[in-house]
Amino acid sequence: MDEMISPITNQTLPASINEKIALFSNTSNQDNLIKESFLNYRLLKARVLVQKFVIPSYFLAYSHSEREKISGKIEYISDEVGFLARGNVKLISLSKFNILTNSLFDSVLDIHLSVESEMEIRNIIENTYFSLSPIIIVDKLPTNKIEIEIQSKIYFDERLINKNVKY
Repeated sequence: MDEMISPITNQTLPASINEKIALFSNTSNQDNLIKESFLNYRLLKARVLVQKFVIPSYFLAYSHSEREKISGKIEYISDEVGFLARGNVKLISLSKFNILTNSLFDSVLDIHLSVESEMEIRNIIENTYFSLSPIIIVDKLPTNKIEIEIQSKIYFDERLINKNVKY
């Protein structure tokens, strides 16, 4: 059923129906297809509240927490990256995000990236592709108490890939 989930950003998610359609429409020889095991991810619900008001935010792919609600203040800020005391959460200002991605987004609501691009950004920030810590881009780092609601799931999955295409 997860293959039917489609984010509002219109990303093509791994092992989604859109990825399968693209794969089969671009593969002339079915013998080139092989199975790949990987850790899949789906963000089901996410939002950031400051003083009980929802603020625009963008959660990078593989942002996961065992707790569905995390609250607190930014403990410290380093180079426009705010670190919450709880949940290993990192908040990144849009200006820092634009520098990291060489972009010119005016608002986090304008961000539309592929999952692969988000993983590259995660690697730049965390120095590893394997981090599951929530990384959230916000227009400006809040100074008041923050409430984060995040529902996501991670699970082992399989998908078909074209063995002749380098990813």
